[in-house]
Amino acid sequence: MTPLEYALAYAAKGLRVVPIPPGCKYPKGIKNWEQLATDDAARITKYWTNHPTHGIGIATGPLSGVFVVDIDPKDGGDDSFDALEARHGALPETVETLTGGGGRHLFYRWPEGADIRNEASGTLGVGIDIRGINGQVVSPPTIHPETGRAYVFEIEHDLLDGAVIADAPQWLIDLLTTPPAAAEPRKDKAPRPFGDMPGDIWAHTTSWVDELTKLGA
Repeated sequence: MTPLEYALAYAAKGLRVVPIPPGCKYPKGIKNWEQLATDDAARITKYWTNHPTHGIGIATGPLSGVFVVDIDPKDGGDDSFDALEARHGALPETVETLTGGGGRHLFYRWPEGADIRNEASGTLGVGIDIRGINGQVVSPPTIHPETGRAYVFEIEHDLLDGAVIADAPQWLIDLLTTPPAAAEPRKDKAPRPFGDMPGDIWAHTTSWVDELTKLGA
């Protein structure tokens, strides 16, 4: 399949796409691409007919109806993912792509009314990023600019071969939408009426009579 055929297939499933210029992993040179991402077949056909070597980014968020869990093994993502599932339970099988850089993208349906943001600070663990509102993921058949390998669908989780984007479990939605608890404010010690400097404390707790007596006065 050509990039145009892929782009049209994504659009037919309600996913909005953006072009990825060769050698890039994002819509370089396209201002406001978040608003320009489209599922309009005529616009897609015109663009990829004129730019047949451009790759494809799938826009994430409520308009496409998906968010993506991005796992990067090089940064410890596989270990983090195993720990996440051990703690909360296995995630449901879903559409999955294998990135040209050796990672994985897991697609989940957008939860109605949710506010899932792009996130790379390790909420789910090191090496796991999230693509949500105003995000995008590079998708098949785009060529990775560093490795020269194509992004492909995992063979048993191919969106274009019958695989279905699953609903995310509630625990995952909660982790991505619940703000972290605010740190408890530091409780300062009550100030001593005589000061906190060592000399102040010594002067307050020491009797001059006792000290002079020790010296034989």
